[in-house]
Amino acid sequence: MANTLIQAIAQASHGNSPVKILPVVVYDQSETTTSWDVALGIQAAVNGGATVLNLSLGGTTDSSVLDSIVNQALAQGIVIFAAAGNQPVSSPTYPAAISGVNDVTALSQPGQLASYADFSPQVDMALPGTSIFSYNGTTFAVQGTSPATAYATGIAAGTKGLNCPTWPQIQTSMQQQFPVPKQ
Repeated sequence: MANTLIQAIAQASHGNSPVKILPVVVYDQSETTTSWDVALGIQAAVNGGATVLNLSLGGTTDSSVLDSIVNQALAQGIVIFAAAGNQPVSSPTYPAAISGVNDVTALSQPGQLASYADFSPQVDMALPGTSIFSYNGTTFAVQGTSPATAYATGIAAGTKGLNCPTWPQIQTSMQQQFPVPKQ
């Protein structure tokens, strides 16, 4: 699940939107990163005022350091969405599988799990796994649980910014609106 950033969303004190994006680089120039770098990125986002984190990244091994920093963020009321993984397996991906994290998988079409998507028992919700965007005049198509996670994070942040419901209300509503299809 290569991605160059953790997307952290914090409440802004200016502008038309109550939401701003705070990018935190955890990959640098490499296609891989470490749990330590991800933990440092989460801490930087939290220190920067983040209230929602998008972790469109992951790996198959758990880390006590990553668990600790994620649990500290969750204890502060920060909501975390993380990608379930792009392997059609029922084994967990971390940090998505950490208790309290919203584990997001991908749909290929409404009601149909994408062929590449992780379907672990702890997965909380499923959103579209394809996104098309333009950057510097070039159009890109991306596919995976990372775009699904970005959608989930954006929906949650936008809902919170516009309506001010509680995070548990938003998370419960999203799990009902974006259920994981049965295998």
